[in-house]
Parts: sequence; structure tokens; C-alpha cells
Amino acid sequence: MLASLGVVKQSFRFPCLTEQTYRRLSPGLPPALALSRPLSTNVLASSYAFAHHVHTSGAKVVYCHSPMRQLWSGTQMYERSMPRVARLASRSATGPRQAYRMLDRRAALSADAYVANSHVVADRIRRFYGIEPAATAYPPVDPSFTYQPEVLRGGDYLWVGRIVEPYKRLEPLIEAFRMRPDRRLVVMGDGRDKDRLQATAPTNVRFHGQVTTALLARAYSRARAVIFPSEDDFGLVPVEAMSAGTPVVALQKGGPKETVKEGRTGVFFSEAEPQLIVAAIDRFEREEWDSEDIASYAQENFGREVFVRQVREVLDAVA
Repeated sequence: MLASLGVVKQSFRFPCLTEQTYRRLSPGLPPALALSRPLSTNVLASSYAFAHHVHTSGAKVVYCHSPMRQLWSGTQMYERSMPRVARLASRSATGPRQAYRMLDRRAALSADAYVANSHVVADRIRRFYGIEPAATAYPPVDPSFTYQPEVLRGGDYLWVGRIVEPYKRLEPLIEAFRMRPDRRLVVMGDGRDKDRLQATAPTNVRFHGQVTTALLARAYSRARAVIFPSEDDFGLVPVEAMSAGTPVVALQKGGPKETVKEGRTGVFFSEAEPQLIVAAIDRFEREEWDSEDIASYAQENFGREVFVRQVREVLDAVA
């Protein structure tokens, strides 16, 4: 199979489209793909929304980052963030949602094998698609984020990601640091909610916007800890931080529940509530952390070689 493998990523973008118009047009992708000509090759589709809908005359293996959250596991969370009128309209759109779910499940069942990016996602694949994943393979950490013992660790906490609420839960984290003016938080990333949150953030929270991989690697190495308050399907940020030898303060849900080891590589809080985040930071401060051990744990479990071996085994089985 590897000799004739096409890789389809979830990136149906065109230069003339902005992020907002792309998102508004995205519901048309499933029916458009249903009418498209099949690819004349074997396919490995990396999918978080619609890439698994692609047709092929060969074998198709899907590396799944999650069944689309807006259709399945995250419907209520997204509805809560909408204006009241939009929320009511969404709740009344049962027919269209069921139609999209039918298309989505049919596309999933057309695959020869599914590989989940975490055990959380594997459970969703079973529950929503009725498919038993062939394997679970954690995404590999970028080797740019390696432990640099010569870099002195600073005193700032770090948050990294796309600033999109309510999914990323940066807002309650900012409120936690409002409660603790003696601690500093650095926010790295951009997104639709950046200006709103930055306008009301306390002075001990600093925004840096988008950064290069090199600057982010240095930020990881210098951070006192990385804080991760969102319920991600996997969550690369905690893994990148641990690869740099940096401990993590994370929400005990989703991917980080699998990847962060309490007491060895970080501490957890049970809900993304400011008071619970503050309590977790206080617990973190009372412990001592071994950066070299944290980095070794990340490399052993999330290195590129591990990922390639696991996915190759599935591809060879399908061939």
C-alpha cells in the first residue's frame, strides 16, 4: 500500500477565501465530495472534519483527530456560545443535523481502517460511527521542542493556542490570574477572541500573538509551567511542553488525561473554573519538578518513530 499512497489532509482552502468565508462555506463540502470523482490511489486521510469523505478507487485509511465536534460530541458546547436567536435556530435544525450525521457516518464506514489519535477519540469513533479503530497512535511531537538544559527557566506561566472561546477556555484562565496578581501569564497565539480578551485582561497577563516555531520552542523552555484548560481530543501543546522539559497544569479531561502524568509531568484541575485553576497552581508550586525526566517521558511516548511504526502497521495490514 505504501508504494501508491495518497495523503489527504483536512485543508480545503483557496487563496481568495478568508477564514470566515471558508467556515461559512464548509457545510457544502460533504455533498461536494459525495459528487467528486474518486482518486485513483490508496489514501491516508488525516481528518478532523471532512477529509474522510474523499472517494478513492484504492484502499482508504483514516487518521482521525475526532468525529466532527459540531455534529457529535460538542454540539451543546457550541450552542451555549451562540447568541440566543442563533442558539434557538440551531436547536430547531434537527433535520439538517441528522442528514449531515448520516452523510458523515456513511463516509466513515467507507474506510478500510480507522486510526484514532487518542483513546478519547477511539471511544467517539466506536460510539458515533460503530467502528472499532485498528489502532490508537498519538500524534508525534515536533523535534523542534526538545529539552534545552542550557536555557534558564523563568517565572512566567504560558498558554499556547488559537484564541477561540468557549473551546479553548482562555477566559477562565485569565480570571484565575486576576485572582493571583503575584503570578504572570504569557499568552501566545491568535484568534477571533484575542482583541476582546486582551482588552479586559489584568496587567499580569501579556499577549504575544503568533510566534515562530523557534520562538515558541524557547518560550516552552523558559516557562515555569504550561497551563492547558481546554478539553482537547489530544492536545499537542502539553506534549510539546513536556518534550521541552516543562511541566503542565492541565484540565483532567480529554487527551491530557492520557498524556500528562500527575506528580511526574504535571498536575490536574477537574474543571476550567478560576478557583480550581488557582488551587492547581498552588499545588504545582509546592512540588519539585525534574525537567530531564519530563523530557525523557515525552520522547519515549510521543516520538516520531513510535507514531510511524504504529501507523505503518495498520497500512501494511490493509495492503
